[in-house]
Amino acid sequence: MKKPVFITVLLLPLLYAGAQDVTRYKRLRKTDKELNQILQDWNVPGFAVAVVEKDKIIYSAGYGYRDFENKKPVTVNTLFPIGSSTKAFTATLLGQLEAQGELELTDRPAQYLPGFHFYNEGMDREISLLKILSHQTGLPRHDYSWYYFPSGSREELVERIAHQEPTAKVGEQWQYNNFMYLLAGSVAEQLKGSSWEEQVDERIFTPLEMGRSNTSIVEMAQDDDAAKGYTAHLDRDPERVNYYDIKGMSPAGAINSSVMEMSHWLMTWINGGVYQGKEVFSSAFYERAINPQIMMGGSPGARHPDIHLSSYGLGWFITSYRGHYRVEHGGNIDGFSSSVAFYPSDSIGIVVLVNENYSALPDIIRNTIADKLLDLEPGNWSEERLKGYRAALKSSQQDTTQEKDMLRKPGTVPSHPLEAFTGKFGHPGYGTLEIKLVNDTLLASTCYTDMQLRHYHYNVFDVRVTRKGEDTNAYDSGLKFNFQVSERGEIESFSSGLQEGLDPIRFDRAPLEEALETEEMMAYAGNYSLHGMVFKIFLAKDSALHMEVPGQPEYTLVPYKADEFNIEGLKGYGLRFIRNEESLIHKVLLMQPNGTFEAERKD
Repeated sequence: MKKPVFITVLLLPLLYAGAQDVTRYKRLRKTDKELNQILQDWNVPGFAVAVVEKDKIIYSAGYGYRDFENKKPVTVNTLFPIGSSTKAFTATLLGQLEAQGELELTDRPAQYLPGFHFYNEGMDREISLLKILSHQTGLPRHDYSWYYFPSGSREELVERIAHQEPTAKVGEQWQYNNFMYLLAGSVAEQLKGSSWEEQVDERIFTPLEMGRSNTSIVEMAQDDDAAKGYTAHLDRDPERVNYYDIKGMSPAGAINSSVMEMSHWLMTWINGGVYQGKEVFSSAFYERAINPQIMMGGSPGARHPDIHLSSYGLGWFITSYRGHYRVEHGGNIDGFSSSVAFYPSDSIGIVVLVNENYSALPDIIRNTIADKLLDLEPGNWSEERLKGYRAALKSSQQDTTQEKDMLRKPGTVPSHPLEAFTGKFGHPGYGTLEIKLVNDTLLASTCYTDMQLRHYHYNVFDVRVTRKGEDTNAYDSGLKFNFQVSERGEIESFSSGLQEGLDPIRFDRAPLEEALETEEMMAYAGNYSLHGMVFKIFLAKDSALHMEVPGQPEYTLVPYKADEFNIEGLKGYGLRFIRNEESLIHKVLLMQPNGTFEAERKD
């Protein structure tokens, strides 16, 4: 394999004005060489870094390639998706609104979003905007909901929250949740009558002179100096990863920026909310945002006992880093990783943007530079992480098939023909999945992913995933779909362990989407006799079929599939109509948990 050629672009000179700055300049002299070595050791496509002191950029550089295939170098102006580093921007919008008297962070989201509610009434009462921004809601991530089942509709995604189950009490523990930042952004939208994207541009990008930063991956892709995303490998060239359009979840992670423009963001935080003499957000919000709202873990670790007291503020992680107060947030989105950090007591800020999927480099580079600037004994950050990565890689490459298959029951087959597993299945907190049979293989698809279902045992299938538009082999998602059979003997649902700490999420077969014509529904209408009791099926004013049984309430029939209806509000109850040789309805089967009963048509 050819050795890659590494390009370093240092577009801005180091700036200094005083003795302290000169000292820091000297400490950064070997940085360029060290960062090039990190680039080579990890074999990543590229990255950019900028270092800020107070209101000056004292170091900025691009390394490697923003476009590996075409050998286009990273510059300090290259745009990268910053992922969850976006969250501090969303928190800031709410801080600005509070300063203007338009809301209080102690308010509940339902005060601004009519009809919104959480999974239970207790959560509705106790969850405030402050708890949302600091991840104290009791909700786990539920990330598969937006990642594998995305929607461009922010309203639809917010509605899913009501059906997402918590795993802890409100305020009991810290649990990261992207949906909560979607919710925070939606509150800002409702209050101002403009989109989250418009507000970020108007209230943050514009005053901070972040003119090329944006909130659209489509817009970023059209920029002449935009990075492409990759999965890196130590022993071969990186693989391209398609951009992920996070549009529906934008307030949780949609910003794209460069290290130059993110430096303006860091300057603002280092200066307590002020950029070039103008207040962008209040000092009161600044203090609240960078103060711990909830502890994540306080005990020193064995490997790095001088890094401890981890907590979360408002859009920021807060840590005691080797005796220095660090405020930071990382970000990961397909093909990209980031770290945006500042040290308030030291007036130092560092931003690292990398075009590698789930990269260790943002942390490694940030710590390497921080040790120099804070006059600390240098840590072996790259060497230590690389050693651990190689060990993990070696372990994962070992044959684990025998261990994996210990739970598998060989020689089993599905209970039904594969065709019976097809159809649309949905969960109100996750979305809808359609399963089709293509060339004797079950394929499931959402608007973002294609899934290949491979038989494991009985009615359980392994799930292998391919992102749409990528010409790559499907990868093992680690998920399984376990299909359930109804009392009618039909495949009615599947469940999958999509969220740790909860029972498998159940996706029920969706009813027919196509509305039946009046003439079609009238074919089922009539009087039917069951052991001498006559009941009536008729077309009601609501254009739906209803069933009238003597001495019982009127029931609404919901189309389920051809000639079959469910009874609304009664799980396990349904009707299956039987046609004669002339294809006319002459019988109906009443299906219910205690049995199936046949009734004859009497008209």
